[in-house]
Amino acid sequence: MEVQVELAALVTLTLTALTAVVGVTRYVTQVQFKVRQEHLEAEKEVLERQHADLEARHKELVDEVAIAARIGTAALTRKQAIDDELSSVMEYMQASAGSLYIPLAAESSSEPLGLVFLSVQPFGREAAELKRKIIPIKSLAGRCFTIGQPFVRPDSKSDPSHFGQADAVSGYHTQDTLNFPLRHQGKTVGVLQLLNKLGPDRFRPADLERVDPYTVSLAAKVADFSSIPDHLEILGVTPEREAEYAAVMFCDLTHSSILFQEMNASAAIQHINEYIEKLCDIAFSYRATVDTYMGDGVMFSFNVPRPVHDPPLKAVQAALEMQMAFDELKDDWITMGKLVGSVYNRTGIAYGPVHRAVIGHPQYQYATIFGPPVNVASNLCEAAKRDGNVIVVDEHTYRALSGRLQTRPVARDRLGKAAVFIESAYEVLGLSGNEKRATL
Repeated sequence: MEVQVELAALVTLTLTALTAVVGVTRYVTQVQFKVRQEHLEAEKEVLERQHADLEARHKELVDEVAIAARIGTAALTRKQAIDDELSSVMEYMQASAGSLYIPLAAESSSEPLGLVFLSVQPFGREAAELKRKIIPIKSLAGRCFTIGQPFVRPDSKSDPSHFGQADAVSGYHTQDTLNFPLRHQGKTVGVLQLLNKLGPDRFRPADLERVDPYTVSLAAKVADFSSIPDHLEILGVTPEREAEYAAVMFCDLTHSSILFQEMNASAAIQHINEYIEKLCDIAFSYRATVDTYMGDGVMFSFNVPRPVHDPPLKAVQAALEMQMAFDELKDDWITMGKLVGSVYNRTGIAYGPVHRAVIGHPQYQYATIFGPPVNVASNLCEAAKRDGNVIVVDEHTYRALSGRLQTRPVARDRLGKAAVFIESAYEVLGLSGNEKRATL
């Protein structure tokens, strides 16, 4: 009996021990699994970050290739040399990150609008987010540019000039900064900013003496890059250009939908192309430039970017020839049996200051112009009558051709919504005899 009791106790003890072992094993397994899971999640985060950085770099390279195809590779070569030198300075100074800023000029002021990023290292997702961003002059980098003196901020966030919005956009956490003006031939051409010194220390005033010798070469490269305004396109920034005067012309077909009702789409498009080709041939003979095609219409610019003497006159001369050419073309269409009697050509012309710019995605950009004459010419064309060929000019074109135009005023109620943008408008009936075709 005692043997049985002892045996039962032994069995119970064994089972208890086994239960404990199983419990411990399960706990260890869970701990190991949790550690493994955390390790995998950490690896996943690293890989996701690397993937995002590679995607950002890939897009940057593709954009740069597209821009290089338009403005040449010399700018990219200069930019790469600056990037490499910034990386070298960062390594020497033990900086976690670094930026180079250059001023964005203002057209009517000696003070820059702000600073833009010429280079950001290391390049990745955070750096990509800062492209095209303008840093205000009241920032730490802006103050450095303005006063032309270097300084450090061991605790940048406590400085009222710290531009925290850049951190918010990029996701980077700035702690300490070293700010150094880049001077070339007696002029401040940019700012070097190093961020978050590696290790336990932060940037101190003594670091300014260490970095000073390395800024001379960097300043020369920055000055060389900035000397050509078109290089700013690499940074996603439109270079500031002075306004130029141009005559802007919008032409289109009224009731062009009839073409698609009377014939198949291929034939209708062929007729529209024939119309646009006629207009372009005449515009080119007056040294105009095609700015934009818009379905059954086109926008021309006289004097920008291609210089033209007396652009308002050239635009009106071209418009009158276009009307005659369209009448001949329309007669051909009718002779061929096309029911296009209610299709007409209308033209709006405005004169004034415009700005040239390159717009669009870096891989598909084109040069265009902006300014009041563009809006006015477009609205004049849109508001013009639809039941006949017509040329309408704005007040500035009318004044520029004072005494040389045969016109009649366009009633403001005929302008519709365009009356909000247009002071007055005139329908062109013709030109004085000696102005019908001037020497080009």
